[in-house]
Amino acid sequence: KSQKSKNHNMKNILVFGVFDKLHKGHKHFLQQAKQLGNHLTVCVAQDEVIKTLKRKTPSQTMQERMQQLSTLPYVDKVLPGDVKLSEYTCIKNTSPDVIAIGYDQHELMADIKQWVKKHHKIHLEVLPAYKPDIYKTSLL
Repeated sequence: KSQKSKNHNMKNILVFGVFDKLHKGHKHFLQQAKQLGNHLTVCVAQDEVIKTLKRKTPSQTMQERMQQLSTLPYVDKVLPGDVKLSEYTCIKNTSPDVIAIGYDQHELMADIKQWVKKHHKIHLEVLPAYKPDIYKTSLL
């Protein structure tokens, strides 16, 4: 088989997030996402987008957050997110079979549902929380 032909057993998983101050909750989410397929791509939110959505600046730069994620053995690829909301270049560039969404990513879920409905048939999977009373970035 040539390298270019896609392995039909291969399942590409895509997740989105800020991943500021990487903690056990983030790692659990990423491990759960990886179990859904063979290849996990993480799309990391741009600093400007975080300021717009969360009205606060992350404590780590996007480069720092991407670097930390790239060291995890279950993360296969780390990409920067879009500067413009709802553009979803990561989806276009990775052609995921599944987009895994965190239990607390309500706005993202609603927005991606609309995008997927218009563009592609991609399965959306909401992953359960891991000790959300302890491991939630806003609590750390």
